[in-house]
Amino acid sequence: MTWQANGRHFRVQMFASTRRLIWSSWVETSDGPVYDDGFAQPFDAFLRGELPPHDPPEDVRAWLREQINAGLKRN
Repeated sequence: MTWQANGRHFRVQMFASTRRLIWSSWVETSDGPVYDDGFAQPFDAFLRGELPPHDPPEDVRAWLREQINAGLKRN
């Protein structure tokens, strides 16, 4: 899932095999995107309410909780 805020682009990817979220952010420049360091977060930490450094909007958090919980119920 991707979103934008304050001129920055953000993305979170889910990896069920490692039970981790990978958060990334970047700025588009005339020379192309300039990426910040990514941030890996275990599903459990996210579900406990620990947020990544760039505080995603509530709709992103809700969608992730739903996806993670649905995946956990299937396993």
